[in-house]
Amino acid sequence: MPATRKSRKKSSRVDILAKDLRNLSTADTTALIETAKTRNSTSDLKPSETRIIATRAAVKTGKQVLLVETTNAQNLPTRRRRRCKKIDSNKSDIESKAAVSKPTDTNDLADPGKSQILASIKIIPDTSSKAQIILPSTTVTEKTPTTVTTSFLLVSDTHDVQPQSPEQKEVLFRYPFPKTDVFIHAGDMTQDNNLVTLKAAISWIELIPAELKILIAGNHDTTLDVVRDHVDDSFDSDDEENKLNTKQVECREYLTSKEMKAKGIFYLENEVETFKLKNGAMLTVFGSPYTPRGPRPHHNGAFRYNSDIDFWGKFEGVDGLKAEKLDVAVIHGPAYEILDSTSKGKNVGCRYLRSFLEKVKPLMSVCGHIHEAAGVKTLEWGSMEAKDVETQRADKDGAVFTDAREVAKDVVRGKSTVFVNASLVGAGSSSYAEAARCPYVVELDLPLAAV
Repeated sequence: MPATRKSRKKSSRVDILAKDLRNLSTADTTALIETAKTRNSTSDLKPSETRIIATRAAVKTGKQVLLVETTNAQNLPTRRRRRCKKIDSNKSDIESKAAVSKPTDTNDLADPGKSQILASIKIIPDTSSKAQIILPSTTVTEKTPTTVTTSFLLVSDTHDVQPQSPEQKEVLFRYPFPKTDVFIHAGDMTQDNNLVTLKAAISWIELIPAELKILIAGNHDTTLDVVRDHVDDSFDSDDEENKLNTKQVECREYLTSKEMKAKGIFYLENEVETFKLKNGAMLTVFGSPYTPRGPRPHHNGAFRYNSDIDFWGKFEGVDGLKAEKLDVAVIHGPAYEILDSTSKGKNVGCRYLRSFLEKVKPLMSVCGHIHEAAGVKTLEWGSMEAKDVETQRADKDGAVFTDAREVAKDVVRGKSTVFVNASLVGAGSSSYAEAARCPYVVELDLPLAAV
């Protein structure tokens, strides 16, 4: 009786596994057996004595696992033989094909991942009448990752606002900051830029727990504009302009010094830089402080260009700005119809900038400038309208931020871009005294650096 119960249990298992065999073609099954025998030199396992009882494919922790059982045909009860022949009624006898077919090159299989499985198959010979089992070895080849998830903390338009203490729970811009791989400030760090206010901004930026910190200027960061060909109408004399130029050089030298770079702080102005991060990622960033000159009183300030000319065309083809090679664009002003709507409902972004971004197709584009248009959108290139991204306020270990990390799932290199207007203060100069919103946190899958 015990022997009979054992036999029934085996039959039941065979039936269950047999159903799964329908997922494999006859050719694949034959290739599996023949390749396994060839690779393991199991000459003692004669094809004429081998029957394929079942094959099962499963997914475990991202690895494909394959199980094949063989047995001595002469020792199978007649009833079990019939069950085996019912494995695939629409195909000719699999067992006989396995016995007479020639080995199949694994490169001919439709599934490229299956060749890895076949290459790792072992046959465990068993001279008894019990089933012989083909098991996967522990050397199954895994796909080598080509990207790594990288986190970003994003702000813009802080306009001299300083982060407050953790005790001030009602304040949206406060210590501590969430730990990320990269911090980005998209311009207007100060309200009326000079060396004192610039150093005050750097004092809190230094405290952010991020390995890399990327900064650009904005139209309010006037003393960083060394060219200064767009001066305010209030300057009455050449002497006044010369004094300003002295301050400009002083501020730029401070921000681009070796001391800043040693702290991981990099100022970008119409340039592309590539950084290797500690997590193994390679990050390519383009930074520009420029915005189109608007009607009065928005015609002055730093880093302006005429809105009726293609300011961005000159950057096309620059190394690092070729299509689908750029990871992040940090540009102070927004692109047309993407997070650029004023409180009056007017779209004031740059059409030429949008065209430029469509050509380079970065994974992410960060801006500011239009405070009331702050938010996150994604755009599939080729479509007309960007889509809003649902975000939520998060509080992690006391750090308050706008959580947009899930957006990485919707971004495909070369096909879509996530746009973030990270302005912190509200609209109108009267609202510059405090932050109207939290910093943003976004995650992107960046390419791994070559070893």
